[in-house]
Amino acid sequence: MTRFSIRRLAALTAAALVACAVPTDRSEEYRVVLDSVPELFASDTVQLEARLVGSDGKEVSAARIEFSSGDPAVALVTRDGRMVAAGGGMVQVTARAPALANARAGQISVRVHGAVEIDSIAPAQVRYGEALRVYGVGLNPAGGAAAVRIEGQDAPITGFTPADP
Repeated sequence: MTRFSIRRLAALTAAALVACAVPTDRSEEYRVVLDSVPELFASDTVQLEARLVGSDGKEVSAARIEFSSGDPAVALVTRDGRMVAAGGGMVQVTARAPALANARAGQISVRVHGAVEIDSIAPAQVRYGEALRVYGVGLNPAGGAAAVRIEGQDAPITGFTPADP
């Protein structure tokens, strides 16, 4: 090697060492924004949506986001964001950008209404505005069920008797 190339090699090595000593991880400038989810009933399935946003407010396209559930007994969540409501209660859902270790994770709370086992309904027919009595297990509003779903429509629970009639 010539004297010139040794000096040049030494300068390049010094520059590389300085570059390695200065932190370049700026992942703390990013955050994951997780879209809200409506209240769910047991066995409902939704696809979670999230995006990675920089401190400048711009969305990072093609960022990989992974999802998780804080309580799989209430809701199962796959890494790719498929959420299946499993049982009654509240669950914390988290979305992270695994490529950016210091990016702030997104979190939401989701209420899941437990399954309702219907014993009987009375009267057999009702008109609009009339009350329908539903007897069964899992209707306790204090236990998380504040509504039931009848043929795809949510129906609020307006009264509750904690015993067999």
